[in-house]
Amino acid sequence: MADSLRLGFLTVIDQLQPVERAVFLLADVFGVPFTEIAATVAKSEAACRQIASRARRRVRRPPAPRDAGSDRSVVDALLVAIAVGDVDRVLECVAPDVVCVSDAGGRKRAAPRPVVGGPRVARFLVNLAGRQSDRTAVLPAIVNGDFGLIVSLDGEIDLVTAFEVRGGRVTAIRIMRNPDKLARIGTPVALL
Repeated sequence: MADSLRLGFLTVIDQLQPVERAVFLLADVFGVPFTEIAATVAKSEAACRQIASRARRRVRRPPAPRDAGSDRSVVDALLVAIAVGDVDRVLECVAPDVVCVSDAGGRKRAAPRPVVGGPRVARFLVNLAGRQSDRTAVLPAIVNGDFGLIVSLDGEIDLVTAFEVRGGRVTAIRIMRNPDKLARIGTPVALL
């Protein structure tokens, strides 16, 4: 549950612009005085107070409603393009500045650093899909509010992927292969 909360918080602050994020975190999370924040971000103290206030409102505001059908269509088109190895069609489905991040906890193979940019991400995904075998099963899923996949190998979950869609294109792909985190997939969590 702590990992889910952490990811939820990161997702929320990811909505903020870099300066907003810095001011919000320094002021509200770390309790740094606005005079120090102002010096850090090269803004006036009054501007930092206003930025913090605006960031708080953005964090508290519920997310804008998404066109789930459109998002699903984008993800489906991307998955088909990946499956057939069509790099050009993958590029049509992803944003030019798409980022793909993978986490294997040092226990499985994964990209050691984020893969950034349409062409690099397209090649990475097509190559990754090419390594799958007939022992692989793919199940569509909702992962942290985004459309995604649960991929199993010989009946055991091998990875979970989430695709973030904005403006009709995939802007972020998160691949989880860490066995410690995957062990909880499908397990009910008691909240009390």
